Amino acid sequence: MNTNKKKTDDIYTYLKFRGDLDLKNYPLNEVDALIFSELSYIQFENIVPTVEEKGTITLAQAAEKYIPKEGKESIFYARYEKLLEAMAKCPRYADLQLSNYVSVINQEKREQFSALHIHINPFLIFIAFRGTDETLVGWREDFDMSYQMPVPAQISAVEYVNQTTKGLFQKYYLGGHSKGGNLAIYSGTFCDAGVQNNIKAIYNFDGPGFHKKIADNESYLKVKDRIHSFV
Repeated sequence: MNTNKKKTDDIYTYLKFRGDLDLKNYPLNEVDALIFSELSYIQFENIVPTVEEKGTITLAQAAEKYIPKEGKESIFYARYEKLLEAMAKCPRYADLQLSNYVSVINQEKREQFSALHIHINPFLIFIAFRGTDETLVGWREDFDMSYQMPVPAQISAVEYVNQTTKGLFQKYYLGGHSKGGNLAIYSGTFCDAGVQNNIKAIYNFDGPGFHKKIADNESYLKVKDRIHSFV
């Protein structure tokens, strides 16, 4: 057996072989959750309707309106822009509706927070939380998480989930990569009970953990079995 063979499969391999399979007949799995979590890094300002604006836009339409970043920022965003372009060409994702985009950078509060809704169907929504971006504020908040809880982004995540699901009766997936994974778990733990009951699963990709007082919290124990963490 050749043990030196390099493994080259990645999410683009998945897009190639499953990108034509609709989500209705081939339901969401952990790789889809990772792809949605990565999509949250795209800066969708003036493209995806905000919480206040209401409305939706398809992923394909959003990709068409998106203008790739130029200069040094493109080093960080290039991988996500490539993913957006690939997703827009896949029947599995192209017609998905996006909504409730929010992006906050607050120097004074030391907060970096962003999220959006990905509508899998009229009755099922994936709420994706962005992880740490390239801003100094984002990295500072990461360091704050090592000794402080809650940090501003965690508070915003709970408020966002409660606000954007109010009056709705859908089922939800929550997910994110890095800090986004932590925010998915935290918001799923402390959101309103009615929303929490409708959470199908929480996907955490490489997200930082929690203090024992959170792990022992009754609210956390209610969602613990629905949390899927990947390292």
